[in-house]
Amino acid sequence: MEHLAANGLVLLISGFEDGGERGGLFRYDGNAVEQLDDVPTTGVTLVDSTLARVVRGRPEERGSTIVVHQEGGPTTLKVEELLDPHDIAWTGSSYAIASAGDNAILYVSPQGRLEDTWRAPGTGDAWHLNSLLLVDGHLCVSAFGRYERHREWADADASKVAGLVYDVVTGEDVLTGLSAPHHPRRVGPDWIVCNSGRNAVTVLDVATGRPMDELVLGGWTRGLAVLDRYLFVGESPGRDMEEGVTATVAVVDRTTMKVVDRFAVPAREIYDIVAAPAELLPRIGF
Repeated sequence: MEHLAANGLVLLISGFEDGGERGGLFRYDGNAVEQLDDVPTTGVTLVDSTLARVVRGRPEERGSTIVVHQEGGPTTLKVEELLDPHDIAWTGSSYAIASAGDNAILYVSPQGRLEDTWRAPGTGDAWHLNSLLLVDGHLCVSAFGRYERHREWADADASKVAGLVYDVVTGEDVLTGLSAPHHPRRVGPDWIVCNSGRNAVTVLDVATGRPMDELVLGGWTRGLAVLDRYLFVGESPGRDMEEGVTATVAVVDRTTMKVVDRFAVPAREIYDIVAAPAELLPRIGF
């Protein structure tokens, strides 16, 4: 899309396959998708000229790798305490990482040292903590619900609208009534959220938390980049789909909430989508 090129941007798209064997980081310049590497990746955060990513391993194995790309080359940080990590965010002094398998958020120094841990109530993967973002200096996290035991959210009788966005600093619910949410984004008077359990992207009013608009898409919605005119939303096929089916990114006009384009990504699942300056990538090793 010429919109990306006109603003000097590309999209960085992280992907993986359940089990952690395949995936990588992909670049989309508005015309074509290019695979930058084959390292399975979940969360990606970009701050100034530093990009940090979470390497996707096997969810049941403790200990994960964070790769920090910056001028001078990449640095690999092994964080032994992580279990099924999902997203990563820079807080200003440390990396916050959602460790879904432990119902926790770990704060890790730029050198890879565990500095602090916040833990939600419940055992194992009770809340399914996933996507992180800073709002007015407060760390917020999306979760599948306030459950008490490991993977209770996957039970057949579990509520389909128990999902929430939670302020870790105040202990308050920011948004409720969501369905397996990922990647909440605060944009002016709106929240925009991947309502993944509904295969949808949903716009909600900041003041009331009420849904204002919603678009149902073609797969599990996860990964969301918001530009001034467009939304780029990841669509991952179900894990029971036949071999060879890959993920796509839907390009949604923010004014009409209609899909205006769609392109394929050669990964089974998309986790994150981040807009980045095109000129930055060669400087940090891509």
